[in-house]
Amino acid sequence: MHTGHLQYIPLPWPFYALLFFFPPAYFLLFYSVNGYLIGREYFEVVAFRRMHPSTAKAFRRAHMGRVFAAGVLIAFMLTIPFINLVVPVIATMFMVHLFNSLPQTPERA
Repeated sequence: MHTGHLQYIPLPWPFYALLFFFPPAYFLLFYSVNGYLIGREYFEVVAFRRMHPSTAKAFRRAHMGRVFAAGVLIAFMLTIPFINLVVPVIATMFMVHLFNSLPQTPERA
């Protein structure tokens, strides 16, 4: 029987069951996971237009804290009704500003 990628889904269930008893942890988990993923995506969209993809990934890893914080802020804005309709444009502008404000490296010059 071939299950493909579905065989990995049951692994986090015990973790989710523990979170059932700590409701505030759901918010922490939601914003941390989505902040990481959204920050990574938007940063790479901007960085890939300005540098080689392997350099952009290394640059993102070097500045992971700021990218993560920006992603959490974007994830929070995406949860606000009606504001979330314009957040992709705002998030792209925000990441361009963040990318340009990071210290110059020889690879970026």
